[in-house]
Order: sequence, then structure tokens, then C-alpha cells
Amino acid sequence: MNVHPLNPDAWEECPPGELTRMVRRIHDRRLRRTAVQSAVAAVVVLVSIASAWQFFPARGDFSYGEITCTEVEAGLQDYVAGKLPAERMEQYRFHLDRCPRCKALMEQMEHLGGVVGQTVADAHVPGRLMLAGGSSILVRGAHTP
Repeated sequence: MNVHPLNPDAWEECPPGELTRMVRRIHDRRLRRTAVQSAVAAVVVLVSIASAWQFFPARGDFSYGEITCTEVEAGLQDYVAGKLPAERMEQYRFHLDRCPRCKALMEQMEHLGGVVGQTVADAHVPGRLMLAGGSSILVRGAHTP
């Protein structure tokens, strides 16, 4: 029913299909509102992912103590041998305390360094490294008498 424009107390019948149109408009508004809310949520998620992406590079090359995993891997032998400047040693120490991957690599290197050193001492062959199975390789920089 419609309210008569000249007499608000008088009601008129609604034209046929008016209620159906009203229901359709309400339904369309709800669909638009849901679509807008979904689009906003999707944008928020994408922006969050893009923001996080810059903090976590794809290769897993993390930076702790102003030094990346790639730099640590490249200079780890010098670090283990104590050949780096004090400031650089502190950067390595900081990185290795926080990065489990680099710490595991350093522990493997230290372990292998002890095994290799023991193998060379046991071989009694100057300038050669004895390998499992009885074969040997020439050690670079070793002096032979």
C-alpha cells in the first residue's frame, strides 16, 4: 500500500510487482555490500602478503646482524679459523646465534674440520689427504719434503 500524497491517513494499494521490486533492490544491495566487503578483505590480505614478502626473501637469505646467510656461507671458513676482523666476527656471532641454518652449517664445518685434521695426522703422508677406502687426494698448499 502507498500513502496518498495529499492525505497521509489514506492508503492506496501498491501497484502490482512493487513488493517484488523492493525485495529485489534489498537483495541487490546486500549482494553489492558483500562483494565490496569481500574485495576490501582481499585487498587487505594481498597488501599484508606483499608487505611480509619484502621481509622474507624467496631464497631464505635472511639478514641478522647486518650480514646475510650468503655472506656467512662465503666467509664461514675464515670465521671458524678466527681470521676475520673483530667487528666482522661479532656480526657473524650475532647472525649464527639467530639463524639455525647457518649455525648448523658452521657446526658441520667444525666437525668436518676436526675429522679432516685427524685424518691428515693419521695418514703420515705429507701433502696428501687419505680418504675412506684407501684413496687419497693432494691437499692444496701442503709442503712436501
